[in-house]
Amino acid sequence: MATATLESLDNSTGILRVWFLLLEGLAGAVVTCPRPYQPDTLQLLFDLLQSTADVPGVTFAIYSINHLLLPMLQGWLRRNSRINGFWDSSVTTNFKQSFGMCSDIVMKFISTYTNESTEVSIVFMLRSLLDLATECVAQPAESISRLGCACIRHLLLSAGSMFTPRMWDVVCYSLLRVFHVTLYSLKQLMACFHINSDNYYGDIGHVKVAARRDCRSSDAERLCKLSQQVFQLDAQRLKQGRIEDMDDNRSYIFLLYPPDAENLLNVEKFIVRVPFRNVVVGLLSHQILLQIVGCILLQGTTRVTPAVASLQEMGSAACSQDSEAVGPGMLQHLSARDVCLLLECLHESHRTACDFDARPGLKFLLQKVAKISVAANLYKQAGITLSFYLHTLFEVCLRAQNVTLDAVKVIVKEKQGESGNLLPKVEPSHERWQDSGLAFLGALYLTCSELCEAYSEIILDRDGSHSIADRISDQPLFFLIAQPEELPWFEQPKMRNQSSSSIDKNDVLTSASIVTMAVQSDAVDSNGLRSPTFAADAASGREDAKVYNVATKKEIHSLLSEYKKRKQQRSMPGHNNKDRMAKFLPKRTTPKSDDPILNEVEKQQQSSILKDGEAHMQSWTEMVLTLFHLLQQLNDGQFSTFLPLIFPCADQLVCHATDLCVKEALSQWLRRLSRTCNIVDPSTFLNHTDGGQRNAAAPHLPDRSKNALDNNQQAHK
Repeated sequence: MATATLESLDNSTGILRVWFLLLEGLAGAVVTCPRPYQPDTLQLLFDLLQSTADVPGVTFAIYSINHLLLPMLQGWLRRNSRINGFWDSSVTTNFKQSFGMCSDIVMKFISTYTNESTEVSIVFMLRSLLDLATECVAQPAESISRLGCACIRHLLLSAGSMFTPRMWDVVCYSLLRVFHVTLYSLKQLMACFHINSDNYYGDIGHVKVAARRDCRSSDAERLCKLSQQVFQLDAQRLKQGRIEDMDDNRSYIFLLYPPDAENLLNVEKFIVRVPFRNVVVGLLSHQILLQIVGCILLQGTTRVTPAVASLQEMGSAACSQDSEAVGPGMLQHLSARDVCLLLECLHESHRTACDFDARPGLKFLLQKVAKISVAANLYKQAGITLSFYLHTLFEVCLRAQNVTLDAVKVIVKEKQGESGNLLPKVEPSHERWQDSGLAFLGALYLTCSELCEAYSEIILDRDGSHSIADRISDQPLFFLIAQPEELPWFEQPKMRNQSSSSIDKNDVLTSASIVTMAVQSDAVDSNGLRSPTFAADAASGREDAKVYNVATKKEIHSLLSEYKKRKQQRSMPGHNNKDRMAKFLPKRTTPKSDDPILNEVEKQQQSSILKDGEAHMQSWTEMVLTLFHLLQQLNDGQFSTFLPLIFPCADQLVCHATDLCVKEALSQWLRRLSRTCNIVDPSTFLNHTDGGQRNAAAPHLPDRSKNALDNNQQAHK
């Protein structure tokens, strides 16, 4: 059935058209009337819209929401988005109120008036609301982006159980689209860097950073705190503590130059500008969306892992009455295609996180822009997505109708030797996921195999790709001041209540200069060269920022020769200059000791990379432990069914695992294997460990996993 039109509803009487015009005039007045009157006008508009469900009818009410209310909110959002800094003011309360009331009225219509005659119109209304929420999530303002995520969470977790299959299709496709939107800014930066590249200035084209004074100090500090939450593990964030030495009103924009920029006449037209705030706010909203997908798939599960523990306190409406029978979360309402779309969301998130973590140069650049003590990483995002993905496959396979021991053996034989992504895409053969167990079982086998193989490769590090970041610290960094006339001028949108722009040619910094931002020094050497610092720290008090480029090897040798020649002539004047300099010559054996700024930069790199390597290994260790936690929480029958699938993975870990927690998890799994298969009497282990007295439904967790579980709960609170 096609959506109704106003002409078909009016029946040539003209009454409904007059009614619609009155509502349209009131909706237009909401946006243009003085702000003190907006709340009352909004309340009147929504009261009238709800009353139209009774008279003249539900169809006219749905039509008014689809063609009046939602377009009005979309226009309001887009108009305000063109005003730079508008969302940071206190006048956005009315928009938030209207958006929340719109979500409530849509949820009420879905739960009350959904039937065969109105389903098409209500599905259109749901799609329009999700599109509007996606536009909110895409905003660089934290409050509006969180508003879009809150709308999606409230709608799905409160009314999801009443959705029809067609509605769930719309929801899953919308979630996949909003996942891509939140990762868009980060992917723009990643496109300039090759995998395993240690360049800070980009491999494809060139990356520079513009620093400008257009925000309050409180906003800058808030953005740095959000950066800690997004780019660090919980343990790293707790260790860093309070942010010090904050620039009072600095914001940063990445300028992405095309590869052939020197051959272009109007290069400023081809520069891609990515604000750092867009990257951080996008990833923050992405984390919230991950929690929403986790709630849909896994809330209420009886098998708890550290990643799932934070879901238990979110929205009890998503929890099934009997999750063990019908599945956790809202699995019972989803089709096989819906489950695959949600798994694709997790796949996209995990792939982006791993691709980012494979670019050490970009990670170190973001560390300095974000003012965090360790290299930026997305290990937390990668761990959460893999945990949700793996856990969902287990829950689906445990309840599928055709998953037996023989079926598992067949799948293992077919998939053996097949390699691909860590999180493979699932292609179901039936409409119900309960009938597509073999497809999900194959994905589970490939996921477990790739996880253990990747973990073994990280431990062995045969080609050195996983330790490439450790070698960055061995490379000296040299910075050359670029000429201001070589930098393109670009226009900054004016702030509200701000008469002129605060950015010019000299406010552009290359990525090399950002690396030195933590070195606060105004020292001037004997040659009159100022140390590479931010303009805010200059002794002259000027607000112009210096520009630095990474020097080539030829320039380095030339500058070192010139530096030594000048140093000998100017540093020690007088007749006994040679004797005095002889005392210092043995100490200047390498260029590293000549410049304290460079020494400090190398020290920062070494400290950052070491901490990043430890975090990398710890995050993958937690992923492997999650797999064994899930296995230990299966009953004996389920444990036996999945043995052919898990045994090759355990075989790899027995050969290569070095972490004590992983070894303990393997030991518990082997004891469970011997007891289940009646290989060894369980009492044999009682003299060595208390593992024989543990219940399979409540396995012992290593200390590290307990701490991770506590940290996740504290972070959620």
